[in-house]
Amino acid sequence: MALFSVALLGVSKGLITGHIGAVQDVQNISVPLLAEISDLERRGTVLTEQVELAELQSAIRVGSHEERMHVYVLPTEFDLDRIIALFDVMSLAMEGKDYATDVSPIEMREEYKVREGLYALPVSVSLSVRDDGLSELLNLFRIAGLITVSDALNSEELDLLFARTEEENPAGVVALEKFLSTDLLEYALEPKPVDSRLQRSFSGPAFMAVLNEILNDSLLNDSRKLLGGHFGQVLKQQGLWPMPFIVFDDITMAPGGTDGWNRIDLHLLVHRRGE
Repeated sequence: MALFSVALLGVSKGLITGHIGAVQDVQNISVPLLAEISDLERRGTVLTEQVELAELQSAIRVGSHEERMHVYVLPTEFDLDRIIALFDVMSLAMEGKDYATDVSPIEMREEYKVREGLYALPVSVSLSVRDDGLSELLNLFRIAGLITVSDALNSEELDLLFARTEEENPAGVVALEKFLSTDLLEYALEPKPVDSRLQRSFSGPAFMAVLNEILNDSLLNDSRKLLGGHFGQVLKQQGLWPMPFIVFDDITMAPGGTDGWNRIDLHLLVHRRGE
């Protein structure tokens, strides 16, 4: 009986030892796994909160930008004094760089209905433009009506930025959205802090390559050049930003009286929305 008891004790000890080992094995596997799951849950929560914050910030900014669009870009009534002041500032900016001369007074004709809810005011102006100032003159009107950084990018550029963000750092969508919703004039006047904030959310070469390409080869780059100096400061000081929505109706060009100069007749359409 004593031997049997000793044998049972030995078996029990073996079972207990095996059970302890099994528990330790489970702990060695499950504890790190649980910690990893918890970490993933925390990251998921943080990402969800960031996306929700981005959506909230976007809604607030969109509301603000929409209000500015309705007041300045596509108002319900044409502000003729503001339109005249804008063309005066544009003319002075071109003349100040020696890109233009002999600028005529602007001529406005009667507005007409383009389609339901949209009206156009024909505006004409003539001026002599130097060859190397022609592209800048055209870009002045290309940025008319833009409000944010995203407005200066086309759909392909925007899609590429979002695709690289998703590949490299999905949580970076918050920083990207903030970058894109930045006021274009404010960005042009002081781009470095805005660029730096965005770049801190990304470290990989793919996103930075796309961003640098867009910053150097897009309408955004032209906007920075046009609005980043005295012209942008004057627009801000005189309350002429954002500019009204203006499109080209017709452009005629003839050689100027001096080599390297052209005489340009611009026929433009300033738009407003219906009430």
